[in-house]
Amino acid sequence: MIDNIDNGEMVVDENGIEVFKELSIRALETEETETFVECLLKRQEISDAILQDKESVPEEETVEHLAREREILKRLVDEKNRIITDIEEHARSMRAVKVYKAKFPFPAMPAFVDTTT
Repeated sequence: MIDNIDNGEMVVDENGIEVFKELSIRALETEETETFVECLLKRQEISDAILQDKESVPEEETVEHLAREREILKRLVDEKNRIITDIEEHARSMRAVKVYKAKFPFPAMPAFVDTTT
């Protein structure tokens, strides 16, 4: 079981594979991108510990873990595509701002500055 994961504290009272599974499920259930990424980062720490301990995963659970990993991968691809779309939109708006040149009816900017005071 994991307690206080949102506050940065991780209390583990089960084996590493169960914690990894719980973090995976929590990552997939959350709608917030920040929480999703935090769960994946904490999962990476657990994964490293599992690899060092060489804990074995029962074969029947392996299929479940693989399906969950595919869902996580799909979500990561969706997030990547969303970010790329946001960057492209931002780049287009930046190009539009650079192309825009105020000419008429506004005078050049120094005319608005009062240098007499």
